[in-house]
Amino acid sequence: MRCLKFGRVTRVTSVDQLKGTKGYVVKFIHNNITVYGVRRSSSSFQTKYNKSFINMMFSNGVLSGIADNSFSIKKDFDFYVINNTIFIANKRGFETAMQHKDAYVDAFIQLKQSSPFLSLFTDIQPIDEYVGTNSMQLRRMTVVEMKGIYNNPNFLTSLQNVNNTRQWGINFDAASGKIIPCANTMQVILQILLDHRLISEVTSNMYDVPDAIQL
Repeated sequence: MRCLKFGRVTRVTSVDQLKGTKGYVVKFIHNNITVYGVRRSSSSFQTKYNKSFINMMFSNGVLSGIADNSFSIKKDFDFYVINNTIFIANKRGFETAMQHKDAYVDAFIQLKQSSPFLSLFTDIQPIDEYVGTNSMQLRRMTVVEMKGIYNNPNFLTSLQNVNNTRQWGINFDAASGKIIPCANTMQVILQILLDHRLISEVTSNMYDVPDAIQL
């Protein structure tokens, strides 16, 4: 067993090393296949003796106290690693363990400094306030940059035309044609930048979807 502590992975040789760990890695080997299970530490990761209770073991009709340096771990993990493939069981736990939020924050800072993105808006402040430090919103902004639909030719013109037809309520500056973002329209703006606002050609119904796969 190995523990994650202060950004380092170290092999566990004593119970004292388990105290204050950020997470742990367990190595499993079965039929010559090696699987690593990784999990961040939680309240169930017990490395301290609880003075309110005595750990007991029942054997041969007798209850006996056991050493107070015992500990327990969860039977499941945030993610598993087999060869070069990662299988994510707990997305939030994976992102926390891998410090993905820091990467999302850096990506959002870079996006706000990008000329193509900045040229869409009269003011970037409402976007900054809407996203804030929320992990989900930061992750969505990373997807916005990855898709980059705002780089399409005549994006703002097309958006303004559809906005007027569908009455989405997004405001545009008359002189520059740029989007005027505000708290009331940020949700719609983000859905559009994610390309998650869709219209059915069959029913003409409009939908906000959590994800979309282009056919």
